[in-house]
Amino acid sequence: MTPSNDSNSTELHFVLLAIATVIVAATALTAGLLRLADNLGPQIGDIIAFPVAGTPSTSATVLMVDPIGASSRRRCALDVPVMQRSGGSLLIEAMQFKPDRRFQVHWAGSRTSDGQEDCGGSADLLLNHYQITTLVFAAGGTGVKFDKH
Repeated sequence: MTPSNDSNSTELHFVLLAIATVIVAATALTAGLLRLADNLGPQIGDIIAFPVAGTPSTSATVLMVDPIGASSRRRCALDVPVMQRSGGSLLIEAMQFKPDRRFQVHWAGSRTSDGQEDCGGSADLLLNHYQITTLVFAAGGTGVKFDKH
């Protein structure tokens, strides 16, 4: 009488089932982490506020940005110390994902720079993810969130 391969077959099924379970769990975990990371980033309706600061800023960051809808207009400067001294805010109005992640923001405040590169008291601007992150950090986080409901 020949020995049966039932135990080998059962072990193989168990191993395949365990591998399939690990793959499904890893996929679900990855999808959840990506969704969480996306929700932690800047969102439409976030406000990056620069209240008038009485103390001088330690930041010397100046970001050159593109105004929206002004093809003949040159780039303008977001000078963080000036924005912190004079006050103002940026409202994230829209996001685009192609060709890369960009944010359409609206600036409202007295000025963004002391030089000729000043964006003015009101401007629609296009910023990349690095620029938004830099401004959020300089402002100490985002302020009021827009309620879509």
